[in-house]
Amino acid sequence: MDVDGIVVLGMHRSGSSLLAELAMRWGAGMPPEAELVPANGWNPRGYWEPQALVDFNRALLERLDASWLLPPDPAALVEAAHDAKLVEAARGLLRKARSTGAQPWLWKDPRLPFLLPFWQPIWGRVACLISIRHPQGTLASLRRRDGFPETRSQLLWQCSYHELLRRLDTEAPRCFVRYEALLADPAAESARLADFLDRCFARAPSTETRHAMRGAVQPQLDHSRGVPAEALQPAVEGLYAELCRRVHEPELPFSAEDWAPEPAWWRDHLAALREQELLAGRNAELETDLSRERTTRLELEARLQAYEDERRSQGPPPNARPGPLERALDNLRRWWEAAR
Repeated sequence: MDVDGIVVLGMHRSGSSLLAELAMRWGAGMPPEAELVPANGWNPRGYWEPQALVDFNRALLERLDASWLLPPDPAALVEAAHDAKLVEAARGLLRKARSTGAQPWLWKDPRLPFLLPFWQPIWGRVACLISIRHPQGTLASLRRRDGFPETRSQLLWQCSYHELLRRLDTEAPRCFVRYEALLADPAAESARLADFLDRCFARAPSTETRHAMRGAVQPQLDHSRGVPAEALQPAVEGLYAELCRRVHEPELPFSAEDWAPEPAWWRDHLAALREQELLAGRNAELETDLSRERTTRLELEARLQAYEDERRSQGPPPNARPGPLERALDNLRRWWEAAR
């Protein structure tokens, strides 16, 4: 196959980080660790996302009045894809990815399903690895991390995979991997993934590579098992079934009209986003006010300390009584100590 890169696609909290790590252990090239999104408590093994790619995609979505929570307007996305300056900046990121040394290059960012019409003409023919996790597992993870109500998370899950399936290049080789199947049988699923990548890049099978891939899978990292969850919307259950069918039939056509999110869901989602943005704006204003107050207090403390040091170094004149300025400063000092 005439491909030179690997792109990992999937919803946030869907197991895409594990899939990216498996591709890296297979032999795909990644930027140095310092250029990746740093690991944290939510992903202690790492996100395997190039920071420059994430920053670019976040800025692109903001430019289109969208975000990881809200897909961009299709017409605006097409317009962005014809912006020569923007496209050249994107090509610069791709050139850097291709120059890492190890080939093929590897990209992963959960924002990519919303941006496929922009990126696919730029990166050309790539091997796509698509992570599928049961919606309940993703919803539970989003609830723990972001505090999202499940109805909102279900809409986000549906939008992400609906956009992915309807926008994905029909000519792109793709491999769908179920997160639960990977945890249940790491050896078999790692071997299946390795076989796919070996075919894409004409590499001979390697037992050592498969062993390294299998070693990356740690079932105990799945914290969503046994967590109570709400019932899924019928459209979400149906779309998940469509995704699972593609594990063994990846080339199946997709009927986008059958699984499009309902308008009522969108209205509720947009209302929640507007409320969230309003609260975020108020929080930012409060943080700014608090920062100014901290700065003022620090400056005042420094000036008081400088005055104290100067007065001590000079010593009081004989039989001197405190003047108005000294009394005012003493009062100010007492207020400051009480305010702290």
